[in-house]
Amino acid sequence: MFHKGATAVASAKHSGYFVAIKREGIFQYSLEQGWTKLFQLKSKICSITYIGD
Repeated sequence: MFHKGATAVASAKHSGYFVAIKREGIFQYSLEQGWTKLFQLKSKICSITYIGD
């Protein structure tokens, strides 16, 4: 998955990491569940901001 290039990364204190992959989606990583795909993307995301829960 990451060989395609992460375009944005954010970390959240209690939720792990969020990574956007060009034309793939937004993924979340947590120690409990590993990688989970949250959203499908058709374009490049340049920035991710984490707000609230």
